[in-house]
Amino acid sequence: MAEVKFPTDDCPELESYVARLLDEAGVPNFIWGEAIISILGVPTQITSSSWAIPDSLIDTAAKVLDDAKFPPCTQGREHCRVFNSMSTHPYPDYHWHTDHRYPTEPPTFTTGVFLYRKSRLFWTFPEPPIGRPPPGDRFYMLTSDPRIRRLNPISRGPQSADPAVYPVKMPTPARYTEAMLLLTLRDLVGTHALMHWEIESGYMLGWDDQKDGDRNLDVDELDEPFREWAKIMLDAQYGERIGDVVAYRWRHRTYVEMKRKNLLPPPEGPLNTFIWRPLEDRLRECDLPVDLA
Repeated sequence: MAEVKFPTDDCPELESYVARLLDEAGVPNFIWGEAIISILGVPTQITSSSWAIPDSLIDTAAKVLDDAKFPPCTQGREHCRVFNSMSTHPYPDYHWHTDHRYPTEPPTFTTGVFLYRKSRLFWTFPEPPIGRPPPGDRFYMLTSDPRIRRLNPISRGPQSADPAVYPVKMPTPARYTEAMLLLTLRDLVGTHALMHWEIESGYMLGWDDQKDGDRNLDVDELDEPFREWAKIMLDAQYGERIGDVVAYRWRHRTYVEMKRKNLLPPPEGPLNTFIWRPLEDRLRECDLPVDLA
């Protein structure tokens, strides 16, 4: 496929180009973020082309994109809007301003290419394969997979399966939902990205709270305790019976259980005390111990 010319906003052509460059350099990779949500049927705004890279190869991945003349950040961490303390987006390890936008004031935001160490976001995932995942892979699929149904005319939907289009890997819907919930639990103390994780996991159940509608996520493929979360969110009567209609208690109870088992990494990023009340107060509200807050 041809090189992508800059400036460009996030688009399937850019994703295919990034995937090809990284695969050819022997760097495993997969996309995540709003692009996946849109592919699966939610008409969300895509704010970046976000990629997960094995930790040991992220410097190599950055060099690959530098060598391909991706437009670098020229502002530095203190001035680039990507690292604004009020942003709900997780901060990337490397990024490029592929749209040639370098804003300094809100609400403008570059829709560039962002690289993340896999261990920061997907610590339960195995390393992705180079090229196409094997059939029936539990964790990975292609953005052009025929199992992805087009559910909304204004979302992306599945990407082209044309052999001339380089394939792009993404997590399977069930594993992606679980990853977003794990990130919600990791950052439950109230970090700047907590709202991002909550929104993405909620969108996996359907757009605009139409939870009785069609979706690409099969909730039966979720492992516990995440299947219980989906049951609460999708069955209002069940949520009412157990006194947890929006899985608020589920989140805090599961947080305590996983922290006791040492299954959650430390929270990441600055706290947003403007949005989130102290975790200790929320745990007490749920009659849960506060020693792990």
